[in-house]
Amino acid sequence: MDDMLKYVHARLDNITTNNDLQADVSKMRDDMAEQRTFILDSLDKREAEMDSSLRDAQENFSGVVNRTLEKSQHDMAEQRTFILDSLDKREAEMDSSLRDAQEN
Repeated sequence: MDDMLKYVHARLDNITTNNDLQADVSKMRDDMAEQRTFILDSLDKREAEMDSSLRDAQENFSGVVNRTLEKSQHDMAEQRTFILDSLDKREAEMDSSLRDAQEN
């Protein structure tokens, strides 16, 4: 009877241990699932932040390029006007000199 009682207690201890292990494994699986979800959510959030930053950078770059092009066009128009005015002035001076030479 003693042996039978020891056997039953040993089996009960084993069952308790197995149940404890199963509970521990189940908790670890739940924890791992939570960690996985947290990590994936964090990665998604970081990816969204990076996409937003990239879009902002592209928009800023486009704005800088557009402003630079507009300034260059404006500067070129001013230079063109200056050159044409200088040529007109020089042509008028040459015409005046030619008239003076013809009169003398």
